[in-house]
Amino acid sequence: MKKLLLLAALVLWSSLLWAQTTVSGTVTDADNGDALEGVAVVVKGTTIGILTDAEGKYRLQVPDDATILMFTYVGMKTEEVAINGRTSINVELREDVLSLDEVVVTAIGLEANKRSVGYAVQNVDAQDLVNSRETNLVNALSSKVAGVTVVSSSGSPGASSNIRIRGSVSING
Repeated sequence: MKKLLLLAALVLWSSLLWAQTTVSGTVTDADNGDALEGVAVVVKGTTIGILTDAEGKYRLQVPDDATILMFTYVGMKTEEVAINGRTSINVELREDVLSLDEVVVTAIGLEANKRSVGYAVQNVDAQDLVNSRETNLVNALSSKVAGVTVVSSSGSPGASSNIRIRGSVSING
């Protein structure tokens, strides 16, 4: 009888220790209402998370002591939403437009304004990369800048590539 009571107490204690709630919802684009696939939904301060599906839906087991869900997606502002005991949370993400000034990398870790350097500088616009129709950003840089060579490890799609700048040494070693 003592063993049965001890086992029942242990089961009750463990269920309280690992008590979880299921939170679900949909993540959409605030501008046009389209569902966003691949949004990272994470319990703040933990490694508990999931990605949204093709319809922008997610379903996540969160600890009862969790207070905030973070929604992150490339090109969108990160949203932090309080759970407050809710089991259904729908989120609209807004575009995060970053305005970057021209920066010239003159050496590893050294940056300068384009106008302050005393030599010719080449430029690669984002539209040039898009027009190349490459699925790999590294391969899209091929033939865009003098002295930069992109070497694919094999001819198969999805193979890794190395960037070589003015010589035989690659960026990654």
